[in-house]
Amino acid sequence: MFSFRTAPILTKLFGFVRVSDHAAFDSWYAGRAAPLAHDLPGARAHVLDSRVPQTIRIGNIVRGDQHSGDRVVQLWFDSPAAVDEAAGSAAGRELFSGLAKNAEGIDWLAMFSQEIFFSYELDPRLYGADSAG
Repeated sequence: MFSFRTAPILTKLFGFVRVSDHAAFDSWYAGRAAPLAHDLPGARAHVLDSRVPQTIRIGNIVRGDQHSGDRVVQLWFDSPAAVDEAAGSAAGRELFSGLAKNAEGIDWLAMFSQEIFFSYELDPRLYGADSAG
C-alpha cells in the first residue's frame, strides 16, 4: 500500500449500476451482496451509494469520462493486486456475477492513487447474465 503524507492511498473500485427497480436491487444488495462484500479478502470498505446525481464527476476529469447510474457500488482495497485476489475468490465471483444478474447494466471504474487505470462497461455475457441462456 502506498502512502501520501502518512495517509494510505487505496485502490477504489466503483460500479455505476443502472436499475429500474431500485427497491428490489437495494433489498438484494443488503441481503446478499453486502455480506459477500464483507467477506472479500483484502476489502477495506464497501458502500452502496443510493443518492446518486444524474452524472457522477470523478475528480477533475474533463475528457468526458463521466459516469452515471442509479446506484454506485464502492469497494476499497490496498492495491490493484488485492482487487484481483478478491475478484477471484468465491465471495468475489458470487458478488460480481450477482451484480451482473441484478442490474440492467454496470460501468466499472477503478482508481489507484487517484488516477483512473481502467473504465469499461461490463459485458454481461462474461458474468452469466446473458438472457439467452
